[in-house]
Amino acid sequence: MMNTLDEYVEQSEGAELFYKVYMAIDEAANIQEIFNALSEKIFNNNFLEETDENRIVAGLQCDSEGKPKDGILITPTQNNTYTLQLYINGKLIKTVEKVNFNKVQDEIKQLDKLD
Repeated sequence: MMNTLDEYVEQSEGAELFYKVYMAIDEAANIQEIFNALSEKIFNNNFLEETDENRIVAGLQCDSEGKPKDGILITPTQNNTYTLQLYINGKLIKTVEKVNFNKVQDEIKQLDKLD
C-alpha cells in the first residue's frame, strides 16, 4: 500500500504484472481455485521471470469459446503493420488498422483511454 499523495506513479506502472495476473485467471475455475493458483505463482515468483525484451504491452481475455472478451487484440497484417481491436465485455469497441510497429504502443495507450 502506498500513499499516492507522497509518490508519483506512472500510469503504466504495474501494468505488466497486472496483465500477467489477469491472463492467468481461468474463468472456469471457482474463486478458491483462482486464489490458490495465483498464490502459488506469486509465492514461486513466476510472474516476474520475463525479461524486458518480452514486455507485455497489452492483454486480452477470451471467453470459454475463445472469443475476445476484454482487452486489446493485436493482429499482424502486411508490411510490418498491425490491426488493434479493443474489446469490452465481449463487444468490439474500436478498431485501428495499419498501425506501424513503432506506433503500436502509442495506439494502445489511446485505446486504453477509451476503456
